[in-house]
Amino acid sequence: MKNILRKFILKMVESNDRYKLWLLSPRKDLPPRDKDKNPWWPPQDKAHGFVVRAKTESDARKIAVETTETYGSVCGFSEIDLYGYEGKTAWLSEEFSTCVELTGDGQSGVIMYDFRE
Repeated sequence: MKNILRKFILKMVESNDRYKLWLLSPRKDLPPRDKDKNPWWPPQDKAHGFVVRAKTESDARKIAVETTETYGSVCGFSEIDLYGYEGKTAWLSEEFSTCVELTGDGQSGVIMYDFRE
């Protein structure tokens, strides 16, 4: 019995100890200056990117939505509904955003620089 419990505990620890970093960004191919097809237009007062620690892409997208709701930033539920996106959220939808796992591969440098005036 102790051996079975030990294996179970080890399996739980191994499966729960790793998170990944995810880079969420608006899709680059959205039409600029078109609020009907681009939830990031106009660009002011909106979150335009996140680096999130989560286990899965789905979890990362949900955390981004929760963050926009918590801090009052748009591109969460309320603004998307104002622009007629029928409850879709930009961060949950591959139609409006990308979510890419970040790895340690590559050259040193800035991962995200997202400046808006």
